Amino acid sequence: MKQIKTSVYKLIFEQFSVSEDDITDETGPGDLPKWDSIGQLRLILSLEEEFGIQLSVDDIMKINSIKDIVKVIGKYKSGVSELSKGQKPVPSTDFHPVRVPATTYWGHGSLSVIGNIVHGRVAFITGLSGYAKDMGKRVSKMLPEHIGFKVFQRQGREPYHNNIITLSEELQSFLPEHIVAIGGGSTIDMAKLTWLLYEKPGFELNEVNLYKDLKLRDKAIFTAVPTTFGSGSEVSSAAAFSEPNKTGKCIVVSHEFLPDQLILDPSLGQSASLSTIYASAFDALTHAIEGYVSIVNHPLLASSAIMAIKNILAVLGKIKSSGVTQDVLETLCYAAYNAGIVQNHCSVGLTHSLAHQMGGFGIGHGVANSLFLVPVINCNAAKTDIYTKLMSEMGFSTLNDFIDNVNRLLSEAKLYPDKGVIDDIVSNKSLIVEGAMDDITFRTNPAVLDKSAVELVFDQAINNLPS
Repeated sequence: MKQIKTSVYKLIFEQFSVSEDDITDETGPGDLPKWDSIGQLRLILSLEEEFGIQLSVDDIMKINSIKDIVKVIGKYKSGVSELSKGQKPVPSTDFHPVRVPATTYWGHGSLSVIGNIVHGRVAFITGLSGYAKDMGKRVSKMLPEHIGFKVFQRQGREPYHNNIITLSEELQSFLPEHIVAIGGGSTIDMAKLTWLLYEKPGFELNEVNLYKDLKLRDKAIFTAVPTTFGSGSEVSSAAAFSEPNKTGKCIVVSHEFLPDQLILDPSLGQSASLSTIYASAFDALTHAIEGYVSIVNHPLLASSAIMAIKNILAVLGKIKSSGVTQDVLETLCYAAYNAGIVQNHCSVGLTHSLAHQMGGFGIGHGVANSLFLVPVINCNAAKTDIYTKLMSEMGFSTLNDFIDNVNRLLSEAKLYPDKGVIDDIVSNKSLIVEGAMDDITFRTNPAVLDKSAVELVFDQAINNLPS
């Protein structure tokens, strides 16, 4: 371990142009002028090269100080002295696990299983719409008579810190033994965070960033029922929330957020508007693409990413000719599930980094991803050949052919923010770019980009919008 620590310190000295007097074991991202988001990404790449390893997304999320780096590297079976140049990377002792909900029920009508899996006092957390409220009434009729339940509708378009606290206090009064989230990604994220504060009332959300062993399930278990298919929150270890007057999102990451049960019922998407379905599809498409090209390589999930991309592109092509059929919803439901698993294990990139800044301007996450997806691909492809492999797997002759196809589908979807909103984000360009480069997902973008490159991506996204 001492040799590892010495090597890590040497890398820090070289990477950030500092001396031993400038750092301690507790020094981490943001503590040194050059240790920003780009510096963190470059450091990760240097660590992998120096030690002949490949860090998993779990490893990357645990790195918040030099002490963390030494601990993570120390988990690997071989030290630097045992590796020769060109030797294959040493596998992590985490063995790159695949984590999914313990039990998944799927198929049209699978919501009916709810009466068999809930127990005790049940809190149903739903969205704001009339449809969401009706869903609460619908599931209540499926419950056995001895089950006590209450429907809670979340407040706010996004999960805001204050609303999370308020809802958690309501749960404290009801004391549920089972929490069921029914809705889109924001509702499921809201339920995760509310569940966290219900289990741990004194927990400070604003002190959480990347990774925590939260030790949940002392009071309740968790079930997720997505009614829109794109966010992947139902298979994500992350939960995002917003603070007032901030453009970016705060993200809490814990594998304990994965549901105990997941219900994938494609029929629940039937009431969604066409714009919601388009936005959800592009959200899932971005997860699969950015997960595939991420610097976190997870070979077991590459095929899941390819399958999701192919199926989503096929679905987007069918909507114009056939409308939103039962088959379209079913394909999108399962493709979004697979894309969400890819995102959860491989992370994503700059498209998401920028999209996370859009919530404060009232732009939904799927629409935001569709806005930046192609400009980010073009930018990254100029610096890495990873997209060549993706195109080969997808059956496209060139990247331009693929981009032309995506642009055509985007044109059909017409997911354009209002002009007033666009003017607002343009006037906040500097703030958005800085926020994107500070976002955790920027670390796993496949190419190392400086501020001017991110600004160019932003400009191209705006210029691609119809006048």
